[in-house]
Amino acid sequence: MKDTQVSEKSLRNYYDSNIDAYTHPAQWQWQHILVRISDKNNKKNVEKARQKAASIEKKLRAGMNFSAAVKKYSDDMLSAAQKGMTPWISSLAVDEQVLPVLQGLHKEGISEPIETQYGYEIIKLIGYQPAAPIDFNEVKAQIKDTIKTDKAQQTFAQMGDELTNLSYQNPSSLTTVAKEIGLPIKTTQFFTRQGLSKGIASYKQVVQAAFS
Repeated sequence: MKDTQVSEKSLRNYYDSNIDAYTHPAQWQWQHILVRISDKNNKKNVEKARQKAASIEKKLRAGMNFSAAVKKYSDDMLSAAQKGMTPWISSLAVDEQVLPVLQGLHKEGISEPIETQYGYEIIKLIGYQPAAPIDFNEVKAQIKDTIKTDKAQQTFAQMGDELTNLSYQNPSSLTTVAKEIGLPIKTTQFFTRQGLSKGIASYKQVVQAAFS
């Protein structure tokens, strides 16, 4: 693997072909108000929570401060202590019910109540950072290692196939096989399933292959 040469063009082509793997995903930050549903199997409780969320939204549309509404109405005590603010969250980690809502909001925009796994939520978009590719030079060394590893695995697989074919063609001797693939023949004294402390019979894989 150390001797494998990878050209600058190959590195750039790999980067361009796998750009999604070298891209920071989009991120959002928002405030939210949660109206928890005490029992989702109870239709009356669900409707009661929905109506409460709709009432809160109406107050927000009328000019109520969002942070004040969080403090007064949100059932998410943990985030309420932070005025309902979330940390920056990537698109890969955003709840599937929330993501399309965030994508449809402009900055400072307020959503309608949406039903999530936690209850009914009202969201106010605070910030958005679009997806951005990582600079090629930052991942160049990583890409080089990846390509070298891929090439080494392909080489090993090819050698394995050649070794198998040659072994079947020359079942009584390893000389032809060793010559074709450029490897020396190693010998050892007889050994048991416990192997030996030195030499090729000290390798677990060799012992397993010998007794398989």
